Amino acid sequence: MTNIENILNYIIPKISEKQELSRQILVRESVIDTYYAGTLNNLDKNQLDKCPSCKGTGISIEEDIEKYIKQIDTIRPSSRVEIDQCHLKDKDLGRRVHLILEKAKPESTKYGFVGDDDLASILLAKVANPEEIVIVDIDKRLLNVIDAELKNKPQIKYDLIESNITKLKYERLKNHFETCEIVVTDPPYADDGMLSFIYLGMALLKLGGKIFIAMPYLSNERWTWDLMMLVQKELIDNGMLIEELWPGFCTYETSDVISSFMVVKKMRNTDPHILLNKIDHLTKARFYTKRTNVSNIE
Repeated sequence: MTNIENILNYIIPKISEKQELSRQILVRESVIDTYYAGTLNNLDKNQLDKCPSCKGTGISIEEDIEKYIKQIDTIRPSSRVEIDQCHLKDKDLGRRVHLILEKAKPESTKYGFVGDDDLASILLAKVANPEEIVIVDIDKRLLNVIDAELKNKPQIKYDLIESNITKLKYERLKNHFETCEIVVTDPPYADDGMLSFIYLGMALLKLGGKIFIAMPYLSNERWTWDLMMLVQKELIDNGMLIEELWPGFCTYETSDVISSFMVVKKMRNTDPHILLNKIDHLTKARFYTKRTNVSNIE
């Protein structure tokens, strides 16, 4: 076995058995870049729809979850495209929450969301009854909807933080840093936005916890390689271990973008001050794919 294979087996120890993928190793700019070949590599949007139940993921949605998703559809605000909001399709939302709960430890009690325009937090609250949820989002409409729903779950403690992620104050979040067993984020698919959301997610995550990150689907998006390598490097540099990557896992209502879903475990803490400083020092030139000036967003 080559040194490269040894490193890869350390960085990504387990690819889901359900995906039946082979892998090809490429090295560029001193970063291990994993190219996934096999049954899912060349799937287009129509092929993903071939299996109406699971779309090739092996995860089907229970009837009670479908019922809750239909309820969420009626209260979810319209997408704000200028800040890269784009709603998951119903079954993909169900699969996402199902996978999160499947991978979470039984003792997981606190969940964090960095952005939640899909209202996955509401679905999770209905099917899992966590003890605590913290959500950071710039969109007051979403937080108002979440607040109205979670008020009906008095057993769940929650904190809704309305903020532009580039203007977050340490004091507002200090009680949540390194406390979440699970963090979920579907960031903007542009360099600075992607890293900002992930940095904050890592700051919220406790040692041994897992962050679930949506990424552009590996074979369908032009910028995927550079963005994927950038994300991998930052994760590894900050003590994170990529455990699984589910290619082509998410599709969206008003976009032809297909996303993968990454499961990453925190193996070493990085001081939250350092992670917030990283957000401060990003240029913000590529925060949203629409090139919206993030400083002007409220």
